[in-house]
Amino acid sequence: MKKLAIIAMTIFAIGAKAQEKSSTTTAIQSGTWNTQANLNFFSSNQENNQAEVSNSNFGLNATFGYAVSKNLEIGLGAGYNTNTTENKLLTNTNEITRRDFTINAYIKKYVFIIPNLALTAQGTISYGGGVMEYNNDTTQDDLTTYAIQLVPGLSYFATEHLAITAQIGNISYRHTKTEFQNIPEPVKRDDFGVNLNMSNITLGIAYYW
Repeated sequence: MKKLAIIAMTIFAIGAKAQEKSSTTTAIQSGTWNTQANLNFFSSNQENNQAEVSNSNFGLNATFGYAVSKNLEIGLGAGYNTNTTENKLLTNTNEITRRDFTINAYIKKYVFIIPNLALTAQGTISYGGGVMEYNNDTTQDDLTTYAIQLVPGLSYFATEHLAITAQIGNISYRHTKTEFQNIPEPVKRDDFGVNLNMSNITLGIAYYW
């Protein structure tokens, strides 16, 4: 995933430089609408003489936004995310799969550094519900999640209406409530994290009109 991120950033930079003189895309004007689809995928694997742990994640999110003023956009979105962790210990294998559906509201600021290429900062508030499954069993634990995120990124405008986007890492606060089937009281957890490395990147395509 890190290589993919580096390649994507290189394409943005080369493409933006090549069209710097001819482009007129230097701002998102007030009254502009847009739709966007974002895709996130990563996998990892760690092993030693006794155990092997693999993790894979897939996420898809769609948004609908409106520019309330120059280079400032608000919008709504919905997404689906699935994460699977497999732990192989000697002859035993344990697998945990988490599936989440989310809805969110966001505000996004564009700062054009050259024509066609803008830095972005997006603040998001989201609510999600999901389940956790163990070893492909029918037993499921219910999840409820509230989250606040600040996400930096880039938008490269290939044309006046079409942009390729990248969101890189996030600063986030997350509250999760898990209702276990075999525990009478729900378990609540609060997490605050900063992840700004190139291993956590979301790519997307946006259309403006």
